[in-house]
Amino acid sequence: MPLWSRLRNVFRTRGGDMNTELDEELQAHIAMRADQFVEEGLPPDEARRRAEQMFGNTLLVRERTRDADVAQWLDALLQDLRYALRMMRHSPVLTGVVVLSLGLGIGANTAFFTLTNALLLKQLPVRDPARLVSLELGRPGEANWGDSFTNPLWEEFDKGQDIASGAFAYAAQSFNAGERGETRMINAAIASGRVFETLGVEPVAGRLFTAADDRRGGGWDGPVAVLGYDYWQRAYGMDPSIVGRNISLDGKPYKVVGIAPASFYGIYVGLRFDVIVPLATETYRTSDPKLLDARSNWMVSIVARLKPEWTQARANERLKALAPGLFEATVPPNWPPKRVQDFLSSRLRVTAAARGLSAVSDSMRSAVLLLNGFVALVLLIACANVANLLLARATVRAREYTVRMALGASRSRLLRQSLTESLLLALAGAAVGLAIAQPAAQALVAISGRSTAQMSLDLAPDGRVLLFTTVVGVFCGLLFGMAPAWRASRNALLPRIAGTAGDGKGRLRACLVSLQVALSVVVLVGCGLFLSSWQKLGKASLGFDPNHVVLAKVDLSTLTMEQDQRAEAVEDVRRQLRGAPGVEETSASVLTPMGSGMWSSLVVGDDGKGGRREHEIYYNAVSPGFFRALGTPLLAGRDIEPNDRKSSTQVAVVNESFVRQVFGGGNPIGRYFEEGLTPSKTGFVTHKVQVVGIARDATYRELRQAPPPTMYRPLSQARALPYVTFAVRGAGEMEQLLSTVRAAFASSGNRFSYTLQTYPMRMRDAMVTERLLAALSTLFGALALGLAGMGLYGVLAYSVTRRSGEIGIRMALGATASHIRNWVLRQSGLTVLSGFAAGLLLALWLAPVAKKLLFGVKASDWRVYAVSLAVLVAISFAASYLPARRATRLNPVQALRHD
Repeated sequence: MPLWSRLRNVFRTRGGDMNTELDEELQAHIAMRADQFVEEGLPPDEARRRAEQMFGNTLLVRERTRDADVAQWLDALLQDLRYALRMMRHSPVLTGVVVLSLGLGIGANTAFFTLTNALLLKQLPVRDPARLVSLELGRPGEANWGDSFTNPLWEEFDKGQDIASGAFAYAAQSFNAGERGETRMINAAIASGRVFETLGVEPVAGRLFTAADDRRGGGWDGPVAVLGYDYWQRAYGMDPSIVGRNISLDGKPYKVVGIAPASFYGIYVGLRFDVIVPLATETYRTSDPKLLDARSNWMVSIVARLKPEWTQARANERLKALAPGLFEATVPPNWPPKRVQDFLSSRLRVTAAARGLSAVSDSMRSAVLLLNGFVALVLLIACANVANLLLARATVRAREYTVRMALGASRSRLLRQSLTESLLLALAGAAVGLAIAQPAAQALVAISGRSTAQMSLDLAPDGRVLLFTTVVGVFCGLLFGMAPAWRASRNALLPRIAGTAGDGKGRLRACLVSLQVALSVVVLVGCGLFLSSWQKLGKASLGFDPNHVVLAKVDLSTLTMEQDQRAEAVEDVRRQLRGAPGVEETSASVLTPMGSGMWSSLVVGDDGKGGRREHEIYYNAVSPGFFRALGTPLLAGRDIEPNDRKSSTQVAVVNESFVRQVFGGGNPIGRYFEEGLTPSKTGFVTHKVQVVGIARDATYRELRQAPPPTMYRPLSQARALPYVTFAVRGAGEMEQLLSTVRAAFASSGNRFSYTLQTYPMRMRDAMVTERLLAALSTLFGALALGLAGMGLYGVLAYSVTRRSGEIGIRMALGATASHIRNWVLRQSGLTVLSGFAAGLLLALWLAPVAKKLLFGVKASDWRVYAVSLAVLVAISFAASYLPARRATRLNPVQALRHD
């Protein structure tokens, strides 16, 4: 019957009317065929009989016709659902265990998918995000293109481009939300004037800034700011009167002109701004009128909205023509010829920005994707466990199935009924999983964040998350329900009635346990690898000692004084901190290891073989006592001293990597290198710097990266001092040291705004990805072991019960308790070993996927696999012992009588 006829029958009158119509149609066909037989010469009675014989049982024909009716199918489905609900009520413990197991498994998968969705799949909540593109700069043939630009490059692009209806520059920042004393850092953004116009964002209150506000020093309202909705709610209690009032950002007043909508967090996924200010007002905030003119200050990303008639391919072709002129106009003046040539040969391109730009590290994204695989394995283990439970229930219900088949129920009918029960359980588990997914995802974000910058994501479930949860629920229902359903529907009537169904079901359950063990091996190996990696990373040689150190970052940009005066003020505070009780040493520096900043400088050195080459070197400006405060050993020479002033000889302490790269090794104490590369009419001039000391290599930005070549210059000889960080080393508790630092700043009159952080907390932040992988893989490993242990226990307990007669015969024939116990344990061992062998091969095949996330440990480390085997053996023995002991305590007479 055509589909439209089936659908039409749904809305037709049920019961007698339809039956009457079917009977009338059947009788008409029989009459027509009887007439044909009469015409062929048969008597009317014989013709009628022959026609009815051809059509067969009219009742069966009518029922088959009704089977084509969708309403009939829906009726059967409702019957199956009602029966499934009744069976769930009759077995509340089994139902609860299954729903909770699946709920946890599906919930974990949904939580990670929610996180993945927010990180990688959701589009920006702005007007027509598909038209947004991000500008990138790179060289042809290179894989890594960058999305950071200087302000001069941005201004030239904005003036010369014709591919976009709107464009803006954007950068993430951190501002001090206060004027003096200890302040709190807030997430900030700086953006050019057309950011809101280009994105199509409307304010919740007040107005959003425009191009008229994006002027150095501010527009008609002076320097203005727009608050993020969450920050408005958190800091000001959603007080609408904040609009029009001034707030302090880095000690400077900004007028709040509006509130951004709750859905708009900026363009960096994972980083929600608290306040956003016009780009041009950066000269006002930093008191640096030349900041935005610097051609070497790579500070902004560029996003544009393509015109309707422009595709990305066409835009990239246009950028090929525009790029040379843009680069010619913005060449950094302090670059040597080779670097200038590389810059001028670069190209521009656009890439899709509908999903925003990511503020989450590549390692964190890789970790989230890998953990998605872990939770999927745990869910498969849970499904195998549920399948074992349902197989056990099918054994109990074997007589029920036999009776139903004897009464005429078809195999397909039993299969459908059993699958309906499984799907209902799975969907109930999916509902539980959906309920716990968002809190779980929020917890994941919380433990993935840093103490100084909490990751912020839009975790609200959308259609994609709901579809994922539903699909996973249905998949699980089919996965764990298929084996019990197939077993329940097998036409094995006589063996079931006789109670001798054979051991096929036992073998199937053992295979499911082996599958659980195999998947558990993969999870355990991953857990072991990530735990080892985390431990080795924590014990890695850093080149400095972060213990018992407090960091106080001070913003100097708000001080209206010359650089020499800033250096003197910093030294005054350093001496005051150094003299505080409980303080062993104090230093001040522009940068500290494992911080977020990086300064570099070009130097020219003599490699000792007559060769002179340019090198890009890490640059840091430090005070006396820097190496003692951070616990970095000086290997040769001397430290930076108080008499190393601007007017004295330019000096530097360099690290081991600097010596190898710039001087080619050896002892460079007393030797000079050239630093600065300042342009002049006759070429590039430099100033000579004398090496006075060699420090041990120290990790500066990434724990996994080799220490970079670094030079340490005196603060008094620094090229700029926008901020410094005091490192205070003490012998007491961290809280006591923090109080000491606060008291020292207070006694100095709180001339500065500062933020505090302990060095151990910074190191904890540096290992957030490794900590996340180690913690969650351990959790998943424990879940996998627990589920596998439960499955093994269930199979052995079932086997002991089912084979109690055989055990009774063995004992009657003289088998001792130890023989029976070993026999049961041998069954367990075979199941576990077969699963471990399969899991070992699978783990070795999958291990390279995690290679990039490991540190100091190989993906094939035999010790990890050996420990995994030992843990599995221990869990297997614990799960097998109780059934084995029960088997030894069977009474042979009772066992034989029961059989």
